[in-house]
Amino acid sequence: MSDDGTEWRMRGGPIGEREVRRLLRRPNIRVLHVYGTEPLELPATEATEVLDALQDFYDGRAQPFADFVVADFRSSSHNVLIVIEESC
Repeated sequence: MSDDGTEWRMRGGPIGEREVRRLLRRPNIRVLHVYGTEPLELPATEATEVLDALQDFYDGRAQPFADFVVADFRSSSHNVLIVIEESC
């Protein structure tokens, strides 16, 4: 459940690059970046830095030991949230 009371349900397991790109084209996508102990929700328009790092990962240019796992979550009102978990 998010701070605004929205209940989210994960759709399937982790998603790949193609699905991430498709979801990011949605106009009202929400992005939750999980890195360390404080997850941070970002509007897609402000998620450039994490999305650039994710693209470097997909392109094989990420820092050594960097890893990303991305999942698709939906609310009962059909809102979309992608959770990007970054670790190193």
